[in-house]
Amino acid sequence: MGITELEPLQKRKEEIKNELHSMEQKEKTLEESVKVLEEKLAVQGLEEKLDAKREAVEKLEAKQRDLESKLKKPKKKAEKPKPEAPEKAEEPEKEPVEVIANVDQSGEQQPVQSEEKKEVQQDKKKWGIFS
Repeated sequence: MGITELEPLQKRKEEIKNELHSMEQKEKTLEESVKVLEEKLAVQGLEEKLDAKREAVEKLEAKQRDLESKLKKPKKKAEKPKPEAPEKAEEPEKEPVEVIANVDQSGEQQPVQSEEKKEVQQDKKKWGIFS
């Protein structure tokens, strides 16, 4: 092998080293860029969640204010002086109330329970609460 053959190989070797170094630099730059973009994306996602949460809180605060104002309105009415009632007020006639009873298998009447009362009793049995 002569010097004439060695020079082009050394030149090619140097070009490859330079290109490799350039690619390594580009790789580092791209990795950093990707990390920055991932962080930006994470921040964007958190900002969207924060905005949604703020909106939900604002709606709840508005609902709370509305309900509180509704609570305050009847108090104002109650504070108004009531006209004096006559000394002896007559009670209005009460209408008769029809009572319905369930009949069990033995033929005995059982009092009717409201659905709400039945649910409460079922919950008490479920949780082992006896009264």
